[in-house]
Amino acid sequence: MLFLQGTKDELAAWNLIEEVCDSLKRATLIKIDGANHSFKAGKKDIIPILAAETNSWIRKKIKK
Repeated sequence: MLFLQGTKDELAAWNLIEEVCDSLKRATLIKIDGANHSFKAGKKDIIPILAAETNSWIRKKIKK
């Protein structure tokens, strides 16, 4: 399971997301600094970050 999570998500406190992911042995949590629930982080374009992190995670899983 891949979790992409913004650090400023108003609907999910970071400490709770970490706790849930830590309890799931197959979970990977990727922190997106400054992003909110809609992955907005000011004028910063988050989509390339989301795509790169997802691509990297998938590649690691395929190699296993």
